[in-house]
Amino acid sequence: MPSAKVNKIDASGTYPCPCRRQGHLSPIMLMDALGCEQCHHIFIVKPDGYTIEQCSAHYPHRTWYWTGRHWHPSRSRNRKLYWSLLLLSLCVGLIIVIWLVVL
Repeated sequence: MPSAKVNKIDASGTYPCPCRRQGHLSPIMLMDALGCEQCHHIFIVKPDGYTIEQCSAHYPHRTWYWTGRHWHPSRSRNRKLYWSLLLLSLCVGLIIVIWLVVL
């Protein structure tokens, strides 16, 4: 659980860019999105209203939540699933190697 209080994102507000650049996010007309004037990335406010997601082919599912002062990266369920599958694969591989050595 995040230690800082999470604030709802105002889609019509202006925020600092979460990409660690000096830009600011502003609303994009006729879209439910925010854009940075410095790095030109586009961010969509997620349906929960508390997180934004970067629209990019290079960084899929990169999300942040707003504390009122700073952006903090959100932990993705996909990332947890990835690490769980990796650990399971390593354990199975280790069992196979041990089994082959014993035979």
